[in-house]
Amino acid sequence: MELIKKHLNKFNTILIAANAAVLVIFTCLLAITTKQDHYYPVNDDEHVYINSARMFSENTCVLAPTSIEGKRSSIGKTHWYGPVFHVVYGSIFKIFGSGKFVFLWSNYIFLMLAIVVIYFFQTTLTKKLLFGFLILSSYAAFPFVLTFFPEPFIIFITICAIWCYSRVKGRNSLLLFIAVIMLATLVRVTFSFFFVLVFFLRSDMVSLKLWQKILFAFVTFLWGVVVFKFFCAPAQVQVLKSAMNFDSRFVQTLIGNLTLNIQTLYKYLFFSPFGLVPLLTFPICYILIFTSRPNSSDQRVIKYGALCLTTLSVIIFLSFYTVDIFFFEKQLIIFYIFLIYSLIQLSETPKFLFLINFIVFLPFSYAKVREHIKDRIENAIVMKKDYPKLAAFDSCVSYLKFSKKYNNLVLLDLNNGCYPRNSLLGNLTFKVQNTCVSYMTSLSSINDKSLVDLLNNNKVKPDYVITTDLLKGDDHFWTLRKTSNCFNLYEVR
Repeated sequence: MELIKKHLNKFNTILIAANAAVLVIFTCLLAITTKQDHYYPVNDDEHVYINSARMFSENTCVLAPTSIEGKRSSIGKTHWYGPVFHVVYGSIFKIFGSGKFVFLWSNYIFLMLAIVVIYFFQTTLTKKLLFGFLILSSYAAFPFVLTFFPEPFIIFITICAIWCYSRVKGRNSLLLFIAVIMLATLVRVTFSFFFVLVFFLRSDMVSLKLWQKILFAFVTFLWGVVVFKFFCAPAQVQVLKSAMNFDSRFVQTLIGNLTLNIQTLYKYLFFSPFGLVPLLTFPICYILIFTSRPNSSDQRVIKYGALCLTTLSVIIFLSFYTVDIFFFEKQLIIFYIFLIYSLIQLSETPKFLFLINFIVFLPFSYAKVREHIKDRIENAIVMKKDYPKLAAFDSCVSYLKFSKKYNNLVLLDLNNGCYPRNSLLGNLTFKVQNTCVSYMTSLSSINDKSLVDLLNNNKVKPDYVITTDLLKGDDHFWTLRKTSNCFNLYEVR
């Protein structure tokens, strides 16, 4: 009883109540949502994650369910997000079924596991509770639990990596941290940026000479390059293509991409009300850490490591990544969580952090959750109107049961406006009897000329083509099935 009284001061009690309130509110929203008959993905990438899980669940492989022009990774033939999401969510689908709501509840469980890991940090109860509250009420947590993105799983991995980093006190714990980062890099390549933290470890924490730190950092970063090159499909962002192919115009492309990203970021920050809050959380935390005054050598390690890691990540993202702000925010989640951890360890005014989070960031997260729910329910209503066309598509895919190959690659025309792209991506079939089916798309609409050009110039050749256009039967392909509702199936010769 005395121990409880010692830890449960007034502020800790408020923090416990705040954590409980956030969990109850958002858990109720999730429970209400999953009772809806219709809840449907909005973003194409949401379909990629769900379909990856279904591919592993149905065929026990990490084959890319969809790919652009058949471009897949050298190892595993998977997509640009790597093989881990297939295995993790696919294994859950194998056990609990492949319903979309299984994905949402999986996200919820991963977020709860992340909060449980925080309990094992070697710090005060106040800092643990505050860390949990700042995570739960941030734009990175529940707003993504209610989507079909795996960011809660990313949060769980990030918390585990930070826990390992916080316990580095010798050679063995350092090797554990490096191993966790290398495994996490298979989940998201940007985890390899954590290599910079090695340089800020003091000699009394781990007895490493400078050349040894450089070696550890180089190996970690090199592993990130290997994962990106061989375990992920070729990048679609032009500057990344240029970098990986050693293009002579790389510098020019890099400067152009950096300029465009900065312009887009400026417009989003000052002209988008929803864009202001998540993107301001990052610089606010950064400024608070930058202006903090460490009281110990441990705090100095945390401060300078956090500043270097986040500075490096932002510069790399602005230089190499896409101008789509939504994906920019997603990629920053890893480093945002590390900033929160560092800020809590450095802050002498935890009540100020709690207050600003409660007043500004929590209401935004709630509004974002409601927006995500609304968009996906409305999208499900629209999708219901597309069932006749989807039935025609399924009749074409079911014909593949006569295929003599186990793996069949189908070229799918997603650029023709005669049918809804989003509905189709959510209703792909990946197994017909004992036949595995994956899909590739073209960057242009499929017709006689574009298909012949694709077959002549592309390294990857599809086995079948499903399109809404009527193609002529020539030496390249012949007609297998025509339907009265848009779709036609052709075999490629």
